[in-house]
Amino acid sequence: MTNREGEFTFLIEKKLGVINTSSTGWKKELNIVQWNGGNSKYDVRDWDPEHEHMSKGITLREDEARKLAELLWDHFSTKEETQHDEKVEQQSADQPVGNC
Repeated sequence: MTNREGEFTFLIEKKLGVINTSSTGWKKELNIVQWNGGNSKYDVRDWDPEHEHMSKGITLREDEARKLAELLWDHFSTKEETQHDEKVEQQSADQPVGNC
């Protein structure tokens, strides 16, 4: 899509998903976007319902997106393991110790 003369162009090549929808109807999306005819990048930003207006966002090359995914995977995997370990420890502490 081309905006007014002298401004930038963008083309949403693929919509990967909606992260969040605000009460105003704007959606935080993960898309693959081509900016000003350059290489496509992974893009996270808020868009109005018609995809005519957008907020500031972040763009990532594929290697950066892969690294971000890896960091998030590691963070949430570790968090789930920690929460599981805490639940097991709490359950053990709650059980009475019997005399044999």
